[in-house]
Parts: sequence; structure tokens; C-alpha cells
Amino acid sequence: MKPSFRPAHSTSKSGKASHPNCNTALADFATAMEVVCVETVESGQVTKDLPLLIGPDAQWLTTEEFLAALDDGWKAKMGSS
Repeated sequence: MKPSFRPAHSTSKSGKASHPNCNTALADFATAMEVVCVETVESGQVTKDLPLLIGPDAQWLTTEEFLAALDDGWKAKMGSS
């Protein structure tokens, strides 16, 4: 599913500028991304800064591995490969 984005300050058919906070496509994208990030972290896939608070033997991912985990989660949520 490809999101359709429109400028935050778009002009409606009436010629009046729409409110900048009415960009539902962006809000939907942000909400979905937040869910993916939270689910990824809650599943234990985190970068080094968080596990160090737990202890020296805690497992962690590199930045690239973490971004790949986010990408996998995003693809799963959006139903793409």
C-alpha cells in the first residue's frame, strides 16, 4: 500500500487553505511507524544503549541491524515484501 501524501498547507476546492494539522495520511503513517518501533523494541530488538542498562551480557543490535528489524516490521505491518 503506497501512502498518498499531500502538503500540510494544501488548498481545498473552495480555495481556502486547509488546516496544517489535518493531514490524515501523514498522521496514519506516523501512527503505524510508532507501532512498528514500539513492537520492535518490546520484542527485545534494541541498540546497545538500552541493554547496557540491564547488564553487560544483554543482547543488542547494531544500528544497521536495528534499522533492518524496523524495516522487517514495517513490511510485515504494511503487507509488503
